[in-house]
Amino acid sequence: TGECKRVPQAEEDTRPSFSCSATALETRERNGLVWAYAAPLYYDDDGLRSSGGTAPSPPDDDDDDADDSSLRRLALDEIFRAEDLQVTGTDYSRDLPMDATILAENVLDPSHLPFTHHSTISKRSNAKPLPLKKSRFGRDGFEYLKEPRGSVRFEAPMLVFSSTDRGPGSYRDWNCVYAVPTTPGSCRLYVRIVFEASKIPNKLQQLVLTTIFDRTPPFVAHLSNHRVLEDDNFFLHHQNRDYALSFTGGAPTQERLHDDDATSSSLTVTSYAEAAEAAKPGVVPRRPLCPRWRERLSLPTSADACVVAYRRWLDDVTLGYGPVYSPHLPLDKRDQPAPPFGVD
Repeated sequence: TGECKRVPQAEEDTRPSFSCSATALETRERNGLVWAYAAPLYYDDDGLRSSGGTAPSPPDDDDDDADDSSLRRLALDEIFRAEDLQVTGTDYSRDLPMDATILAENVLDPSHLPFTHHSTISKRSNAKPLPLKKSRFGRDGFEYLKEPRGSVRFEAPMLVFSSTDRGPGSYRDWNCVYAVPTTPGSCRLYVRIVFEASKIPNKLQQLVLTTIFDRTPPFVAHLSNHRVLEDDNFFLHHQNRDYALSFTGGAPTQERLHDDDATSSSLTVTSYAEAAEAAKPGVVPRRPLCPRWRERLSLPTSADACVVAYRRWLDDVTLGYGPVYSPHLPLDKRDQPAPPFGVD
């Protein structure tokens, strides 16, 4: 429950004060990750009294009848619990000096890999057009199909899921990125790189790949995987600050969004006051993520479709302000577009 029962240093018969207690979160392990039901962080006594409501109940225990479709979706049961799949892979995580939305936007753009990650996981000579075709778009996320196979998918609120299908007789692989908000301007990255090991046609390659993932010491994997992040960490941090701080056009107003393939938004006009009211009892960052992004960002190719869709999704669902934070977030953290990093 989080209730403090005893303070060893206190005198006898001293009852612990309420301030000694902690906020207890419902947790569950699924597919190698620990998930926390964070609703208690958003509902304190004052919030409950003022709204006249109660904090949402945690999901039921994990059984066949539980209504935990969101957890199954985000934990990727489709690959980790599929009876006909045998997978292997590696996981890593890191705290990053950028907003979670900047991280998600970056990963949603597969065309940047050959250029930005040249000599680490790709080569600039591999750069080519990458057409993306919309499959779905809604409040729970969106999916765009790659040609000839595979897809890029956003599962709200924080999962970017990219799949590559090498066709009949070969294997698939998946890049699963969780962009988890920590404070405005910072996030925690969780990455899961997964291969369909049983379908790799070359048995020697299958054995080598499985052995590497199963036996490589974590610190070795850490060093090699984080080289990829260093390719773009620095400029993504400054992109984050530029998005929020370089705009001088006054209070943001959002016009009704639409596009040629009928992805539209119900949003007409937004303000900080409206966003804060809609988020109660949570806290909205004081700065919009990227005011008037349509006018300021150059997104000229079909490969930019997922980035455009994500910006539209943020407008639709968050009024352009991004994740809602707990009322426990310190006041000095609510106005930060990104923490200091390098030369500003």
